[in-house]
Formats: sequence, C-alpha cells, structure tokens
Amino acid sequence: MVQALVDSEGRFLDVSAGWPSTTEPITILRQTKLFSGVEESRELLNGPSYELSDGNSIPQYILGDSCFLLLPWLLTPFIRSNKEDSFSSSERAFNSAHSQGMGLVGTAFGRVCARWLLLSRRWKEECIEFLPFVIVAGCLLHNFLIKCSELLPEENVGYSKEPELRAFKGKANENGLRIRDALAFHLSRVSLRREFDEMLSLLDTIQNVLISPSSCDRRSGESKLRNHGERRRGIKADLVRNGKRRQEIKADLA
Repeated sequence: MVQALVDSEGRFLDVSAGWPSTTEPITILRQTKLFSGVEESRELLNGPSYELSDGNSIPQYILGDSCFLLLPWLLTPFIRSNKEDSFSSSERAFNSAHSQGMGLVGTAFGRVCARWLLLSRRWKEECIEFLPFVIVAGCLLHNFLIKCSELLPEENVGYSKEPELRAFKGKANENGLRIRDALAFHLSRVSLRREFDEMLSLLDTIQNVLISPSSCDRRSGESKLRNHGERRRGIKADLVRNGKRRQEIKADLA
C-alpha cells in the first residue's frame, strides 16, 4: 500500500510505500514524517491562517480520504452512515470541491504508471521487496520531469483508481469539525454567488437575443427605406434626363 501527498501541480510532496494491504490508513499516517512534521515538530503546515469572507479563519490544511481521521489540518469529506440521509447544500459544495482535489492524486499516480509501465505489471514474488523503492524513485523522477516541463500528452494519461477503503469510524476531532463546517459554508456561499452570476449572465444573453432581432429588423428596414428612396431619386433623375433628351430630339427634328 502507498500513501502520498500531492500538490495542485501533481507533484509528490510525501510518499510512503511498502505497507501491507491490511494496514489501516490512519496507522500508516501516524508513522509517517508527514504526521510527525505537523503534529510534533510543527515544521509543516505552520503558515498563516486564511481568513474567509464571513470573518472565520482556518489554518493551512490538506485533503484526505474518508478512511482518515478528521483533523484540523486533515479535512475529510462528509459521509452518511445511512445512505438515505441527504447532504446539506454546504456539505455538497464541500464534497464537490474535495472530490476535485482528491482527483489530483489519481491523476498523478496515473502519470507515474504511464511513464513507467513496470509499475502496472505483476511483480515476481522474489522482487516484491524492491517495489517500494521503485515506486518512490518513480515519483521523484515524475517531479523532476514536471520541473523540466516534460509533460505527457493528455491522451496517454490514465487515472489510477484508489482501492475502496472503509471510512474511519472513530470520533472526529472537534476543532476539525468546526474548520470543515466553516469551509463548507464558505464554499456554499461561493457556489451560490457563482450560480447567481451565471444566471445574470444568462438573463443578459437572453435579453440580447430578444432585443437584437428587432434592432436588426429596424436597421434593416431603415436601410431598405434608404435604398428605396435612393432608387426613386435615381428613377426621377433618369426620367428628367429622358425628358431632356426627348426635348433635344424634338428640337433636332424641328
């Protein structure tokens, strides 16, 4: 089993590989340098808090799957033990943003597997012990290639689907609950504001569609009238010229 932290650019910031598949994710997390760097030494995620539009402030955080414990710096999605229970609008907004963020992990692993196909193959039993080192090396080379702007074509990139893991059943951290709720409410407001702006834009578009034809018809009608007037003046001029010519012909005959 592999546990990894990925940033928004798809770079691996922390990789811990070689764990038995029966190991609980929270057990793996507590034995990593990532956990000790946040919880013990405070070397990681120690930047300034971010102030939300409603005045609440939240610390730096990372996103984690539902198999992890909710912490002030590790935000997991909202889940329901009863599938019939519905989510609130703020919970849906948070889960939607959370799902997009977690998708970066699957894409990053998909890129690694696309570059080094041996990671997608079944390894011989006598070689399994070297697999964790190969995985970590592949992730480091992946970071180096991103730094050098050596990106894979999108059509060659797959999505590495994570195995289905059981949701964490323990008691959630109270401060973590407060931070997640505050962020969920903020995302809900942002989502509503975006929908409102899109609705206004749509109404403007509809209004332009409704106004434009009549304006075009009016301009077209005005253009036709001008053309008709010019044509009438042209006919009159022709008649005048023809009249003069007839007079000239009569004079010649006389």
